[in-house]
Formats: sequence, structure tokens, C-alpha cells
Amino acid sequence: MSTNADVRTVWAAQVLANINSGTNSYTYQIQRSKLGGKLLEKGYYNKIVDFYEYSVESVKLHKLMGKFQTVFTVKIRHTIEADQSGDNYTALQDSFQTINGLVITNLGLSWSSTVDFYEGPNELTISEGDFDSRSTWVGESSYTAFKLTN
Repeated sequence: MSTNADVRTVWAAQVLANINSGTNSYTYQIQRSKLGGKLLEKGYYNKIVDFYEYSVESVKLHKLMGKFQTVFTVKIRHTIEADQSGDNYTALQDSFQTINGLVITNLGLSWSSTVDFYEGPNELTISEGDFDSRSTWVGESSYTAFKLTN
């Protein structure tokens, strides 16, 4: 049986560790946490706001004949500082294409044997945001995976 921790571990090792070396990723929403000191600094990469947040949630559903299906949802958010040229907006879009490529090649259909299959990514949404009084772009998408167990 797979757990949220199992899925989170393979995503951290096979996807997020390979996106852009040095860019920080967090298993919690640092934008909504109480920021201060060193944690605030972790939102920066190469002196601009640039970080990923991801979470894994699941629900266990009863199926026929004593079987259960666990439905995992992996939500991923990328925040990057807005710039005048729009290059960071394009970089944000490209980062989700990179993520999807890593999911396909590094995790495969079964996410390193933690699930039976997955769907996604869901449509990318991009909105304006702010971090540390700086304007940002925030991209969000998610994947849904399924695991059947006894």
C-alpha cells in the first residue's frame, strides 16, 4: 500500500530534484506560512523570487469485493518574480513542461511503483501574486493518481 509519504518521496527525488538545480522546493506553502529570516531567504534563487511548492493529498475509497482505491492528488505551484521583459512568465510556462517531461520519463506510469496509473497534468493556471513585496507570477497544476488495494 502506498502512502502520501511514498508519493512525496518519489516526486522529490525524481521530479523536483531535477527541475532546476538550486531552485528551492517545499512540501508546504511558504507563501502562507509566517515568514521570517532564513525562511524568507529560501524563496530566492539567483537573487530573484523563484521557488516550488508541492503537496500530496489522498483519499481512500471503498470499491467492490473488499477492494479499496486510494486517489492521490499532487498539487504543484511555481512562483517566479515578474519582470519587464516577460522572460520569467515564459520560464514559468516552460517549467511546467519540464515537470511533465520528468513525470513521464523519471516516474513512469506507476510513479516508481507507488501507484497503478495517473492522469494529468491538469490545465496550468497562472495568476499574479506577490512575495516579499515583489510582484510574481504563480503557476499551478496538479496530477491525480490511483492505487487499488485489498
